[in-house]
Formats: sequence, structure tokens, C-alpha cells
Amino acid sequence: MIIITEARSILTIRRLCLIFGFFFFAFSVSPTSAAKTEAVSITGSEGGVSVFPRISYFEDPEYRLTVYEAAALEEEGQFKVVESGYSGIGYPRSSIWMAFKLHNPTDEEHTLYLEYLNHIPEDIWLFQRDESSLEEFDEVFSSIREEGAKRPLNQLRPVFETTLKPGETRQYFVKTVDKTGQAVYVDFLIWNPKELESTKTLEIVFYSTAFGIFLIIMLLSLILFISLRQSSFLYYSGYIFFSILVWGKTSGLIPNITNSTSLIEHFWIYSGLMVAFAMMFGRAFLQTKKYLPKLDILLRLNVLVGLSQIPLFYLGMYSLSIDFLKVSMLGFPLLIFSGLLRWRQGNSLALIFSGAWLLYTYAVFSYPFRDNGFLVQDITALHIPIIAAIVETTLLFITLTLQARQTHKANEKIKQDYLLLVQNHAAELGKQVEEKTRQLVSEKQRAEKEARTDALTNIANRRSFIQSGKHIISQSQQGNTLCGMIQMDADFFKSVNDRYGHAAGDEALRSMAQSICESIGSNDVAARMGGEEFAIITPCTDLKTLLLVAERIRKKIETSVIIHDEQTFQITCSFGCALYQTNDDLDSLLQRADKALYVAKKTGRNCVKIEGYEC
Repeated sequence: MIIITEARSILTIRRLCLIFGFFFFAFSVSPTSAAKTEAVSITGSEGGVSVFPRISYFEDPEYRLTVYEAAALEEEGQFKVVESGYSGIGYPRSSIWMAFKLHNPTDEEHTLYLEYLNHIPEDIWLFQRDESSLEEFDEVFSSIREEGAKRPLNQLRPVFETTLKPGETRQYFVKTVDKTGQAVYVDFLIWNPKELESTKTLEIVFYSTAFGIFLIIMLLSLILFISLRQSSFLYYSGYIFFSILVWGKTSGLIPNITNSTSLIEHFWIYSGLMVAFAMMFGRAFLQTKKYLPKLDILLRLNVLVGLSQIPLFYLGMYSLSIDFLKVSMLGFPLLIFSGLLRWRQGNSLALIFSGAWLLYTYAVFSYPFRDNGFLVQDITALHIPIIAAIVETTLLFITLTLQARQTHKANEKIKQDYLLLVQNHAAELGKQVEEKTRQLVSEKQRAEKEARTDALTNIANRRSFIQSGKHIISQSQQGNTLCGMIQMDADFFKSVNDRYGHAAGDEALRSMAQSICESIGSNDVAARMGGEEFAIITPCTDLKTLLLVAERIRKKIETSVIIHDEQTFQITCSFGCALYQTNDDLDSLLQRADKALYVAKKTGRNCVKIEGYEC
């Protein structure tokens, strides 16, 4: 049954892809016609009055026209008007010139603000002059791209100031330049200063509240991820983070509060990462890899398409980047259908999940419809997607929290069942635990012994010797007693390895270690320091006793016969001794014993030396 349902869903998704593809390609052209426009009469009390449709435009694919050349083309009737009924003309790959006129029929001078109804263009110029005098144009530039650039007025979208004298008709030309393929709207809004300021204040409050909600939900998601270790919370917090950057740029809030070109220029990267995190969140929440494996493949492909925005951006392939982003947007309807299928499979929260993404899909897909002149672009239309995103984000967080609660309840039930099982098998488990504990203690003791013992000779290793030596020296310092150090090294040991083989050399080392252990006291500590070098530290001793111990070991080794593979041989050792002195530490005591050993090696070997004197 699940396979049949999934197959039907795949067929439905294919059909939807064809439909959305048709819209994406169809949206590349908006119906236009050549015409000259009449002036818009103003009263001075305008509160966001649109100049559309009394505005025309011209495409400059080579980015070469000057304002005077554009004015001549407009006079010749080369400018076009949009006939679709709405101001969006799609995503032109050229500079766009717009032309319109304002007429002041009143007896008073009016100062007004002209607002371009889109925050996105990188660079925009407004040229204006009195139509009757044909004087030179006054130029004002606005940019959100260049480092240190600023807008003429601190608003969410490009705003320009203009003043009309009584009876004056002013001519306006606007040039937009954006080589990244952003949407263009052939429209301006007319504001009186008071209305513009009050509207901006309301918008700032609205956006601040919206992004405050986004930020709170993101932080809560991170906290829940740290607490519960569920990847869906991490992906969701990443999705919200990049949503804040995308909606912050789309709303105009980021360009309004910062001149950071990095936050502005990387818009397509943020959009791609937002899509990628959305797909990863959907996969984790719905567990599509387990329950919808075929759809999971499509979601993973959307993740890759979203991540592709990074290399495409840095390679300067903006057109391809936009096309890839359009394709990745198909992942949102895919999330809706995946949620519906999981709901059919018994996941009740998946229905809320699908409803939330339905709202978000509306918010996302409303943009290309407005961009291409199929829907109206006004102040209200700008805010509706943000409202939809807030509702969607809140619903998804609630759904995610409910899922975590269900998971917690399921884990609690498993825990209770486990505790009941433990109670029913307490005696048996107690024995197993006791036996396991004994094994662990034994293993621990064995591991500790191995850590302290040289594997070849079965006596202490260098690490263990250093710990014991420091302890003995500390006792000597505290009790004002003596201790001694013996350094010994096999004579001509390399020749043993060369003549009899390394296995025979290992046997010789074992014989040396046995001779040492048989010749020292129970409080003495002997260790293999490395290679054929050994060391012995003896607590509470004097010079005579120290020399007797060294000589006893030397004679024992000298008289020992080593047998290996039917071969017999003998070895000798050289010894260096040092007696503890005030302010000695382990390193200094070893160094003095090592110097004595060096003297023994230089004066014939197979002998004992102490502080430069022959025994």
C-alpha cells in the first residue's frame, strides 16, 4: 500500500514540476507596448500614491545610455509601458530606464518623496528637471552594493526627495543597474514627508517584531538541540538563521541598518543555504530516508542544488544561480506532499507540517508572480509573505516541539519498561553485574600492570620507574636519608644481535632482568629504561651497600650462561652508580649515574664506577 501511494505521489510531483517549469519560463516576458505617458497630478497630501501606469521604461542591455540619450529616446516614443496591469517586468539582464512626470496644479510649493517599490537594485539613479526649462538634470544616486555607499534617505527602500513649485511639471528619469538578474518594477510611490515617516515607523516596528520572533525561535531550537541532541532542531535553527538573512534583505531591513556589503552581496548564497537547511530539516522531521526513500532522493538533490549557490556565486554565474534557485524552490511543494504521505502513514504531526510549508510556499511563490506582473506589488503585498513566514515558522516550531515531546514520552515508556524488566530479573542481573565487575577489576589490574611493566623482561618500564623513583627521592628528602642510583648497560650488545639474531638478544635481556631481580632487595626498584639499558634505585642505602648491590648484579650476569636455539653465549655489563645528594632530583641523580656509566664504558667495560672513581 505504501509503495502504491508513493508511486502516485511521484507521478503527481512530476506533473507539478512541469506546471511550475512552465510558469518559470513563461515569467521571463511581460507584455509591453510603446507609448508616451501623461504627467501625474499631485496635491501634496499623497500617502503612497502609485505613478503606475503613467510611467514608461526602456531596456539598455549595453549599460551605455546617458540621461540625455534616454530623454531623447523617450521623446521619440521608444519607451514602453507595461500592459499586464501590474508593474513587474521580470528579471531583465540589462539596465532599465524609467520615465514619468509629476505636475503641481496647486498654488503652493510641495516637497514630496519618491519611493521605488523594490529594495533589491544594487544601484539606482534618479534624474529630475523642470520640463518647461529643459535645464540640466539634477542627479541623485542610491546604492546598497558598494563599500561605504549610502542611500539619500534612511528608508527601507530607495527614496528620493523632490520639490515642485506651483504650476510646475517635473520630468523624472530613473536608471537601475543590477547585473545579478534581480526583479524590476516599473513603479514609484509618492509620499508626503509626514505619511512616509509614520509608515516607515510602523514598518520598522513590524519587521523588528517579526525578526525578534525568528531569533527567539532559532535560539530555542538551538537550546533544544543541545538538550535533546536531535538533528532536526539543529537543521531548523540553521534554516531560521538563513531565513533571517534572506527576509532581512528582501524586506530592506538589513540594508537599512548596516552598510555591510557582505550581508547584501551574498543574498543568493543565503537563499541557497536556506533551501538546503529546509530540505535537511524536512528529511529529519519526516524520516523520509526510512519511510519515503524515493522522495528522500529528490529532497537530497534539492539540498545539493541549494548548496550549489556557493560555487555559482563565487564563479560569477549569477544567471545560472538564479535558475538553480528556481529549481530548488520545487523542494517546498515536495515537502508538502511528503508531509501528506507521512500523515497517511500515521504521523499526525505531518499534517501540521504540510500546512506550515503550504503557507511558506505561498510566500515564496508569490514573488515570481509579482515580479513578472501577474500580481500587484504594493506595500501590503510586501508584508504578506513575511506574515506567512512568521506563521509558518511558529507552526513548524510547535510541531517540532510536539514531536520532541512524543519522542520523550516514548523514551520514558521504554525506560519504565526497562526498569520493570530489571526488577523482574534483579537476582540474575545482580549476578551478571557482579561477575562482570570482577572481570572488569581483573582487566583493570592487568591493564595497570601492563602499563607499568616492560613486555619483554617483565620488570618495570621507564614510566613506572620514573614514578617510583620520584617517590623514593621524595622520601629521602623528607626523612633526610640516602638513596642510590645504578645505571647499567650491556657490553657489545649489538654484536650479540648480529651474531646470534635478535631473538637471542631478547633472551639475553630477559636473562639480565632475571639476574637483576635475584640480586636486589624487596624495597629496590629495577626497570628496563630502553634497549639494553637498565636502572636500579635503592632507598635508605649508603655508598658501600650501593656498590655491593651493583657488583653482585655484575657478577651474576657475567657468570650466567644464555641458551638459545642450541647456542650458548655470555654477556657482561658496565655499571654507573650515584649516591643521593642534597637538592638532587630524579633527573640529576640519573645524569650523575649515567656519567659514571660512561666512564665504565671508556675504561674497559664489565666494571662498576661511581662519580668518576674506579671500584
